[in-house]
Amino acid sequence: AAAADQPNKITTGNIWWVSSSHANTQDATDHGHSPLLPFATLDYAIGRATANNCDAIYLMPNHAESPAAIDAVDFDIAGIKVIGLGTGDDRPTFTFITATGADFEIDAANIEITNCVFVCNIASQARMLTLTANADGAYIHHNLFREGTASGLSMVEWTGAADDVRIEDNQFYAPTAATYDEA
Repeated sequence: AAAADQPNKITTGNIWWVSSSHANTQDATDHGHSPLLPFATLDYAIGRATANNCDAIYLMPNHAESPAAIDAVDFDIAGIKVIGLGTGDDRPTFTFITATGADFEIDAANIEITNCVFVCNIASQARMLTLTANADGAYIHHNLFREGTASGLSMVEWTGAADDVRIEDNQFYAPTAATYDEA
């Protein structure tokens, strides 16, 4: 969409919209440019982004997904921002329910993720968010990582030697004793 169509645009790149609850949501190429015709899933939106273009993906309030596989959401396009809209329980929520290996993988540089909720509902989930050696410059902030109906092993884990990563101002909630090796 043209900049004139987006007067509050705070990026030089493309803006993509994602919502699971909007009536017109669909993972299709003619969607995603407007909150009135959003994509259905975050992974599809990532696939539409342009590397190192400062593209921003807005997750609308109450957006919900249940990642079901290893690398269910693969951040493989460098330089994108994922911004959750809403506050409290209205923030976008990703609930892991079916596979212990299901996770988000940051496998590109300069990825930003903010204002999302990650919930573990599967026993012994390996990790919710994986940072590979390619995740240089990742910025993970103001998210909530929490135990839901089950406890996992890790919430955020480095599996490679990524540099200049910032993980700040997140909440990690794990009330069950003797679980989670690391946040």
